[in-house]
Amino acid sequence: MRRLFRNAGLGPWILASALVLALGGSGVALAAGAISGTTARFTADTPRYTELARNTRAGDGGASADVCNANTGAEPCLNMVNKGNGFAAAFRTRGTQGFRLQTSGAGEATPFVLDANATGKVQFLNADSVDGLDSTQLQAQFAVVNADGSLSGARGATGSSRVGDGTYDVTFGSDISSCVYTANETTITDAGAVAVQRQSPTVIRVATRKGGGADGTGPSDRQNRPFNLVVNC
Repeated sequence: MRRLFRNAGLGPWILASALVLALGGSGVALAAGAISGTTARFTADTPRYTELARNTRAGDGGASADVCNANTGAEPCLNMVNKGNGFAAAFRTRGTQGFRLQTSGAGEATPFVLDANATGKVQFLNADSVDGLDSTQLQAQFAVVNADGSLSGARGATGSSRVGDGTYDVTFGSDISSCVYTANETTITDAGAVAVQRQSPTVIRVATRKGGGADGTGPSDRQNRPFNLVVNC
């Protein structure tokens, strides 16, 4: 077949036709030169792949390279359409990097573009995970505690209890030992002071006091008061 390509001298259309005829047969391997000035079309009825490029060289050498000069608004260099409902493309490697996106245009590059209907969450590739932390861990945790020690609202806090007059323990579901804590009474009239102290990696003790005199500056005893506790990590 290669002798026919070399000697016939009938132009690139013979090469393209011969490629189609050769690939139409089962188990035919074809060595060919460049196809110039035409579009190569491959049609087959097969349970696997119509086109298979395999490079058996060990250590280097690619299997396929596509180059074009398409500008914005034109067809892309590579266009894959799956008329079924499976993947349009799949990338596999024995290494640890799946694929690389490289741009060389001026200005800020956009690695890829999503259509308007691509609204689903992509596991392991989403804004809900930053540096291995879930979105709930990136937001401030808080506890809204009633005067009787019951928990009326929370993010991250799992429970609270009154352990004495004006003394409360608030428990969180994760280690907050490296965080900072802020508390304030939610009593508008006769509001007193609030103090916080960490009891364990997950428990913060809060002490609430009644107002100290008319201006709130005098000494006062602990008293049961509702409060908000905020934890920032």
